[in-house]
Amino acid sequence: MPADYHINESDGLITIEINGQLSLGDIQSIAEQLLADPGYTAHLPQLIDLRGMDVTLRRGAAAPFTRFMLGKFAPRTDACIAIVIDPELESDLCARVYWLSCALGNSEVFDNYALSLKWLMKQEFAQSAAVSGG
Repeated sequence: MPADYHINESDGLITIEINGQLSLGDIQSIAEQLLADPGYTAHLPQLIDLRGMDVTLRRGAAAPFTRFMLGKFAPRTDACIAIVIDPELESDLCARVYWLSCALGNSEVFDNYALSLKWLMKQEFAQSAAVSGG
């Protein structure tokens, strides 16, 4: 499957993996499925793995995708988001991912999977400590 997600409440993490050739509409579709999933909770951090992604950018597709991500996805996400990209990703696409990460807010882009997990754990630990007064 080119795109899939897994909600792991016990480990406190949502993972989204995007592999293969797909369009922004395909990516939006998996994000919509995640938001509609009865197990989805906004407080779980997300790890979005784009290392195997090969996106077809169709003319006019970026604007509706960006509106969805900023207007519907971001408001329903309270936790940190780590986005992992392939270091060999085309520079234009890399810039678009980085811009979207900045626009989403509490997210970071990484080219190293292990560092993305470390960042997520650090961020979530800090937020948990702040909420509990620790």
